[in-house]
Amino acid sequence: MKFEEAIQTFDTIVENGPLGTRLKYDYGYEASFDLTERKEGRIALTELYEGDIAVAQEHHLPIILNAATFRTNRNHLQAAGFKSDGDLKRINTNCINFIKAIRTRHADSSFPIFIGAPLGSMYDAYSVDVIPSIEEAQRYHEEQINIFKELEVDFVNVVTLPSLAEAIGISLAAERARINYTIGFILNKDGMLLDGASLEEAIQTIDARTTRKPLGYLITCTHSSIIEKLTKSPDKYNRLIGAQPNGSSLSPKELAAMDRPLTDSPEKFTKELMRLKTTLGLKIVGGCCGTTRAHLQCIAQSCAPFPTLRCRM
Repeated sequence: MKFEEAIQTFDTIVENGPLGTRLKYDYGYEASFDLTERKEGRIALTELYEGDIAVAQEHHLPIILNAATFRTNRNHLQAAGFKSDGDLKRINTNCINFIKAIRTRHADSSFPIFIGAPLGSMYDAYSVDVIPSIEEAQRYHEEQINIFKELEVDFVNVVTLPSLAEAIGISLAAERARINYTIGFILNKDGMLLDGASLEEAIQTIDARTTRKPLGYLITCTHSSIIEKLTKSPDKYNRLIGAQPNGSSLSPKELAAMDRPLTDSPEKFTKELMRLKTTLGLKIVGGCCGTTRAHLQCIAQSCAPFPTLRCRM
């Protein structure tokens, strides 16, 4: 089943939890640029992916497995010390092929496993001090998007974008590559993009600028209490298909500075997410910064198609 068909078919698709914070807090890895080339990294990634697949299968739900590619664009790799042009393609290829191999081991699964290729912002996702132009963003992100196209991922999972201009550029690059993609924004405390654009404006603008439109839009790395502001006018957001809220109401920058995970309980987190799912008609649900497999487990229990599998909150 193709991913675009699954969005129409299933009431819920769960998304595996945040690789960055889980690798940091559970395994002591500050970055996931190419853990596949280290034995310890392969073990950690396998444990994370296989554990999340088990949760989804236990509750009879499809799942999105996200590759460790959120920060494997040129700027972030260079900041991490990678200099060769070949590093970018090698690292992205390794990350995608790693989860492809895991999916192959579950080829007999009754519920589909989709491979998402996360794509992050050109600069700091939590700041709009520097915003690329539409043209600059399109040229820059084409490099990584074309690699994803060659590797035949199910879709490009664009996440935590702070500005409308960069989102338009990425959308045009994905359109040129003829690849399926979703667009995910981070919101400020007022429920706006970090550059001040409204979510409604962003969705309408991108849809108007593209022929091959995003499969849908998501809110990522934003606490549920902020996303809740959108529920006052749910009809404006019928193109919104998913949310991956943070586990804490602290700002992403504050969370990034923590030396331990800080999050709402799985029960509280899931109760708020399920309210958003119902009101906004969301299909894709998961957790972002600070959330753990316990949060994914509670989400899956709440969305399980069979009442005997539902958790009580």
